[in-house]
Amino acid sequence: MKLDYDYYNHDHTIICDLDDTISVSITHDWQNAKPNEQLINKINRLYDEGWQIIILTARGQVSCQGDVEKADKKYRKKIETWLKRHHVKYHKLSFHKYLGSGYVDDKSLTPDEFVNLDVKEIKTGWSGARVEKRGDRIYKSHSDALNVAKWYEMSAPLINVPIVHNVIGHTLSLEYLKPSGHKFKIDEVNSAISKFSMYRTYKPFVLYIERIKKHCEVNNDFWNIIPLLVGKEEYFNQFSTFMHGDFSIENIIQTDKGMFLIDPIYEENQWSSYLLDISKMMHSYRKYNRMFEYEVFLNGWIKNGYGIDEWALRLLEVSWYIRLIKYVPDEYQKKEFIKITKELLENVRLALQN
Repeated sequence: MKLDYDYYNHDHTIICDLDDTISVSITHDWQNAKPNEQLINKINRLYDEGWQIIILTARGQVSCQGDVEKADKKYRKKIETWLKRHHVKYHKLSFHKYLGSGYVDDKSLTPDEFVNLDVKEIKTGWSGARVEKRGDRIYKSHSDALNVAKWYEMSAPLINVPIVHNVIGHTLSLEYLKPSGHKFKIDEVNSAISKFSMYRTYKPFVLYIERIKKHCEVNNDFWNIIPLLVGKEEYFNQFSTFMHGDFSIENIIQTDKGMFLIDPIYEENQWSSYLLDISKMMHSYRKYNRMFEYEVFLNGWIKNGYGIDEWALRLLEVSWYIRLIKYVPDEYQKKEFIKITKELLENVRLALQN
């Protein structure tokens, strides 16, 4: 596709990106994206002053496997409708890239910025995600990037979470949080979990039982947890709420601005409960042999008036061990992990019998 050079004057042309620049939606709900009104006002003023405005988009590069014509056919009408709704003035909408005197883009770097950019890979846990620090941003690449962005958007009114800049394919761009070097307080952890507990969900506990069964298929030593879970649906269903999904020491950053939560696991079609957050934090305290904090944390939830039974939290803690076995990378470490899991499961089984 060629530009009409009678029309196209690159010395007086502004090329502006669309997604996360003119329209903003960290969850990729582009039909309901928020307009960047300051930017639109600037574009419209330049349009009125005679500048040529080309709106550039890479929409469809993932969903259409880079087929520009297919992307154009799939998205053009939707984009044009959105631009008209938000009164954006422009001369051309393009799925290609053109030469211009300036680029307005949320992902742009000047040559000097690129040369001086400090890129550092950050070691993570067992998830397999690739995490890099690039300047003042964190880039995390994982298949669940969009779901994680949704979780951050929902949680932002409740707790401290990093700013989400954008989601590109499977890569999530976040603000970098600098640790203060201080330890977080148990009360701050309890406060965050308590806020999650206030939002009820209605996915049944049987979904969690089915999830644990799949993990038992990986390791046949733990099928005896299933009878302990079956029949408890009514009890656990009353605790169905919003949650972090991977509440652990690794996913808490204490900064000068307070405690922040990172790296949630969010799936709309899974059983969700703040009990899972409590039990994962128990697992995390035990993992790092911080048993004083473990006992204070556990007893606080049993005695705080939420009506939580100790056996339920200990049973869910064991379920976390079972869920994590397949991710343990080292064989010696895995054997020790399995040994601990067996011991904890037996303790819970005996406690439920008595």
